[in-house]
Amino acid sequence: MTEERLQTLLVSPEIPAVLQKEPIQQPTELKLDLWDLRQGETLLSESPKLQQMALSKEEVSDLHGMAFLPELQFHETPTDPLRHGFMKQMLQNLDFQGLKQGTALNVVASQIATLAFCEAFQALKGKVETSPIKLPESKTKDIECMISVARAAEKAELEINDFNQACDAYGLGSGKPGRSLDSKELANLFRCFQANAVIRQIARLAGCYKQVAQGCHTILGNNGMDHFTGVVLGCELSRILSMELLRIALPELELDFLRRFADGQLQLRDFESHEQAGLGPVVVVVDESGSMNGTKVEHAKAIALTFAWLARCQKRWCGIVSFSGGTGHSVLALSPASSQTKELLDWSAAFIGGGSDKDLPVSEMPAIFGEIGAPEGKTDLIYISDAQLRISAKDAEAFLEWKASVKAKLTSLVIGSEPGDLATISDKVHLFETLHPETFRSEQVFSI
Repeated sequence: MTEERLQTLLVSPEIPAVLQKEPIQQPTELKLDLWDLRQGETLLSESPKLQQMALSKEEVSDLHGMAFLPELQFHETPTDPLRHGFMKQMLQNLDFQGLKQGTALNVVASQIATLAFCEAFQALKGKVETSPIKLPESKTKDIECMISVARAAEKAELEINDFNQACDAYGLGSGKPGRSLDSKELANLFRCFQANAVIRQIARLAGCYKQVAQGCHTILGNNGMDHFTGVVLGCELSRILSMELLRIALPELELDFLRRFADGQLQLRDFESHEQAGLGPVVVVVDESGSMNGTKVEHAKAIALTFAWLARCQKRWCGIVSFSGGTGHSVLALSPASSQTKELLDWSAAFIGGGSDKDLPVSEMPAIFGEIGAPEGKTDLIYISDAQLRISAKDAEAFLEWKASVKAKLTSLVIGSEPGDLATISDKVHLFETLHPETFRSEQVFSI
């Protein structure tokens, strides 16, 4: 191209029209990159609940970005005024602002919040045109957006709290003994939690029972500073009393402070620590006969999960046995160093059914104890049942001999029934008309 031709093009009035690009139509309200858009598309493809809402992948991506992204940037020109107004109202909602602190960059929590946001937005879309409020259209939409956002934020917070309880119940999440955060396992738990109402209910109940169990136990630390017991003399500055530090600020006492520091005469906090005893296994047996189906077995499994949580806190091996007389049983061994979430989820969702007049293992227990692979040591054995057992004298005597040989203490939780002969082989029996976390608070059931 010659220089003359170039000059001609530069001064040509047609140049702006030639070089000007067509404005790109932004499909979303937020400025999202390809990864953000893909997250919304993936969430939509994997969630049957979202697919029923008939929302576009751009709408889902926008609402997912509201929950997940730490910094939100909007396009200058709204693509969808209703969606734009809904998302702007979210920024002004105090509940959303508090919720955002827990969902930002949190894969699973942001997905849970996205579902709540999408559900509220879908309802808003269907409602805003038929709102009975006789106000100008813009006012009507603003009011409807405020109401929808408030409900969405409240629902998201409740569902995230429920999910966090599920993580505690199934041994997932940061801070669990022997565990680190595993996003894949958390995502799998979220899908199961979302799809299975039984698992959701068991997890909620386990959270309530766990609060009761925490009141029965002081989980001691391993840093040698479990209890403040008094004051001693020394020179360790990390344990110095506040009143000693004040002396440094006074010129008259500064030299005295340094002298006492050199002589090891400063007043220090004294702490006492306790080494956790090497306790043996915890074995929980849940009656899964037909009479336990429904609310009873949900509470029973929540209680079993709580004992499993206590065992992890105490670094103890735990085994869970599901039993139905004359029908069968299943066993699940839980190491304190692993959560085995998939197995626990399968166990939570399953139910044996059937049954007979002996729905707890007595003569079968020695073989089951060997099958589950329980280690040696002082054993806490827990039976949970609504059955009134009849046990022959021979079977009772054999069970008591076996129990003594494995150093086991049997605690029986009986629901809505008399224990019958179960009392003769149990060290302690707790009777409940119905199972409820508050009744456990006074009974000290979780004091193992």
